Amino acid sequence: MLQHEAAVGSGNLAAWLDDRGIPWRLVDARSGEFPEGSWSAVVVLGSEASAYDDSLDWLRSEKRFLRPLVERGVPVLGLCFGAQLLALLTGGQVRRAAQTVRGWTDVDADDDVLAGRWLSWHGDEILAPPRAVVRARSATCLEAFRIGRHLGLQYHPEVTAGIVDGWSAQDFGAASPQAVRVRVGTEENLPDATAGASRIYDRFFTAALTASDGLQR
Repeated sequence: MLQHEAAVGSGNLAAWLDDRGIPWRLVDARSGEFPEGSWSAVVVLGSEASAYDDSLDWLRSEKRFLRPLVERGVPVLGLCFGAQLLALLTGGQVRRAAQTVRGWTDVDADDDVLAGRWLSWHGDEILAPPRAVVRARSATCLEAFRIGRHLGLQYHPEVTAGIVDGWSAQDFGAASPQAVRVRVGTEENLPDATAGASRIYDRFFTAALTASDGLQR
């Protein structure tokens, strides 16, 4: 997994992998140093940066690391910023969104695994790559696309209550009406979203590991 800020962690995904005995490694993308090796799958997590901000040295390095993996068909699961980066690497575009989204969002999809009420937290939006199949949308943006073995999700299936509280406090202030609104949404929606995240991971990693001997740690 590629991490970009301490506040944007692996959340429930790490626990899901551990519960199933799947070895994994967390790499700090901001270091600009990416390990060599044979990878069965890569997860690209969120970031406060914009995927198109090539003034960032670490982001240019990350793109150089990911591009050959994507082109070779190593499955990539992109979450929010990760989905935006995946879109750019496969011929799509990312731009500033007309509306910044902070909160729980209804997502319509072509299957029940991707549909639901998910936590969205972004100010950029994806224009799908030409060869991508758009799998989900919300009232504000494209929410999921698949291209080959890769899957990009604009929303955050990996969030925990602690992660959401931290983002709300940072962006709104812990006692603000906006943070209270998000907290109430988390209490109502997180159990179903966590169960839904497990279904997404199961589908993605089952497909990824079927054609490999396991993930490099």
